[in-house]
Parts: sequence; structure tokens; C-alpha cells
Amino acid sequence: MNRVFADAFTDRYRRDGLVGVRVPHLNPQVWRYALLDAGPGAMLWRDEGGHVVAFNIAHRSGAEGWMGPLAVRPDRQGAGVGKTIVRTALDWLLEQNVATLGLETMPRTVENIGFYARLGFFPGHLTVTLTNDIITRGHRAPMVLSQRKGAAGGQTLEAARHLVAALAPGYDFTREILLTAELGLGDTSLIDGRTGSTRWCCGTRRRSPRVGRRMKCAC
Repeated sequence: MNRVFADAFTDRYRRDGLVGVRVPHLNPQVWRYALLDAGPGAMLWRDEGGHVVAFNIAHRSGAEGWMGPLAVRPDRQGAGVGKTIVRTALDWLLEQNVATLGLETMPRTVENIGFYARLGFFPGHLTVTLTNDIITRGHRAPMVLSQRKGAAGGQTLEAARHLVAALAPGYDFTREILLTAELGLGDTSLIDGRTGSTRWCCGTRRRSPRVGRRMKCAC
């Protein structure tokens, strides 16, 4: 999967004019996170020789359905494999009764945007990656979920679940938070309200330095 991922995205960059870019393999823990989070939504296709030719990882977070990462080996692109893996994941997610279904692609990849548009998707909000090293900027280190042990950790996780449900009914990121901690990919920052209840939580998945970080926040 790592090889197909790197080859497919390197080829995508090359066709976009970025000839010198080589997409690296992802940290194996990132793949474990994606596969465990997706469960039966992790889909794989092989060729006649048994080699991986394509994959699509479909996730469900309560009412939200999401696809990715997904890739088709460059030598099999243009033959309808891409449509097959996207439509298969679409069908599976719709069977899970999701209310929203999406994926990510780069805004400069006009070909990708056209491909997904033909399958019923339409461009939504532009996602911007932001970073801020709050520990080294003179502020007190944030409270994180891993510091709350036993019953306190369970109560905090439940408070975070209720917060998300109040702000975005039907959504649930509990599985992602637990997997982040279990695989050592990051932690969940917490800010408590005056009554001690969790008012804000931010789950961070730390990938390899070259891939960056993904955060889900509820404020």
C-alpha cells in the first residue's frame, strides 16, 4: 500500500508539473491508524498476480463518512479502476446511513476535481493546515487527555463526546481519539470551563514530520 501510495501521488505531482517531487512512504503507524479506524471500510484490490493495484479506506465518524487515503497504481489508471474503488466505498458508506460524505484533494489538481465531480461530489470548504508550538511561546503547557488516568480519563472522554454531539449532532470522534493514544500518534488537548466541564477539546494525530499533523477541533 505504501508503494502504491507513493508511486500514485508522485505521478500525480509530475502530471501537475512538479517533476522533482517524490512522495515518501508514510509511517507504518499512520497506516495502522487508518486501517483500524476504518475497520470493514478498508478496501483493497489486487491484480492477476496478487499484487496491490488499488485501495480506498472509508471511515465513518457517526454521521460523517470520509474516504482516504485512496490510490490507484499508475499503470492501472485510466481503465476505470478509480471509479470502481470510489463507487464501492460510496456504496458502503451509504449503507452506514451517513449524512455527509466527503474526501480531500488538492485544489490545484483540476483533473482530480473533475473526476470526483463526475461521481457526484462538489468542492466544499478549502482546508488550511495551521501549526502553533504553544509550549515554546511562553504559555503554560496544555492539559492533555493522557494525563487523566482511570475514571477521570473516561469522564473527560465522555464530556468531549457530549461537546461534539452538542455542536455537531450525530458526529462522534471517540474512536479517533482512542486510536491516536493507543498508537502513540499524538494526544488530545483539553481546556476546562469554570465548572470543571470540558469546554474545548482538540484531538491531534501526529504523523511523520514530512506529512504533517491532522487535528479535529471542537470549540
